[in-house]
Amino acid sequence: MTDFVATDDVAPEAVAEPAPSRRQAVTVTRQAAKRGIDARQVLMVGALIGVACWGAWVTKSLVTPAASEGQLVKLQLQGVMTEYLQAQARSGSDDQTAAAATTRFMAELDKAVAEVGKSGRVVLVNEAVIGGDIPDITAQVKQAVYSKVPMPKVAAATPVVQDMQAYLAANGGQNAPAVSPLNSVGAVGGNAQ
Repeated sequence: MTDFVATDDVAPEAVAEPAPSRRQAVTVTRQAAKRGIDARQVLMVGALIGVACWGAWVTKSLVTPAASEGQLVKLQLQGVMTEYLQAQARSGSDDQTAAAATTRFMAELDKAVAEVGKSGRVVLVNEAVIGGDIPDITAQVKQAVYSKVPMPKVAAATPVVQDMQAYLAANGGQNAPAVSPLNSVGAVGGNAQ
């Protein structure tokens, strides 16, 4: 026959291992921590640093656009055109030559302003700027235009007397007052005695 052993008769060590005490559990945890950092923890820290750097870069890109992208600049367009037209009027060129040169100047001015716009900058005419510190590109545009279309040279002014004599000679001198030299006393308004 088989002998049955009652569980009461068996010693507790033989039936099951004793449960570790709280002190033993803390010791086991500390020993695992002393073993070092595992690869999973390193990857998690690296991923967090990468996400933080990417977020900073995206924020910087959104808040501060590139140097020339979306930058406002001003141009004294009316001043550039007035300067050229006044020089053209004083150049002494005939009407056809002046009109052709002015048309070429305006075309080059349009090209220069379009080039500035292609670089991503927004060009405002000087009169549209009310306040703020906006860079002025007038000198750059003038240099680009005048490198292709030269500024008209002002014709030498002729004295009025020569113009009058030329006019009188062209009209045959009809009804022309006699030109007499005035003495210095008469010119001042005194009486010559």
